[in-house]
Amino acid sequence: MKKTLIIALATVLTASMMLFAACGNNSEDQTTEETTTTTTEAAGTASLQDFVETQNGIFSSMNSEELAIVVSSEGTTLVYTYQFFADGLYEDLGVNAWDNAAGEGQLLFDTAKAAVPEITAVKIVFEDAGGTVLQSQEFTAQD
Repeated sequence: MKKTLIIALATVLTASMMLFAACGNNSEDQTTEETTTTTTEAAGTASLQDFVETQNGIFSSMNSEELAIVVSSEGTTLVYTYQFFADGLYEDLGVNAWDNAAGEGQLLFDTAKAAVPEITAVKIVFEDAGGTVLQSQEFTAQD
């Protein structure tokens, strides 16, 4: 069980990064008889709110009675909250789960920033079932 959840956390972060990359790579020209409108959504033009909604739609199908992942925004910070519901799950996963999540944080920020330019930071948060923050780290542009 412990190994499965660690793999699931790593998979979720990897999927998130792929979704960020895919989110900003849509280009299309739309033409109607009445009006010709060219809409270009190149990399770097995705809406933060649209991205949050898409991520939550995907993660909602992965959430379980033991662990839920919710994506939100605080201003221009994208927040990934991992909430542990199962008794002892956080303690069982401990450092390995945090290292997997936080280890991808900078890459997640870099990818998010490329897709949604208004993002100034990505925050990864681990919470218990009551919403108490267990661990949190924010990632921003590296100098």
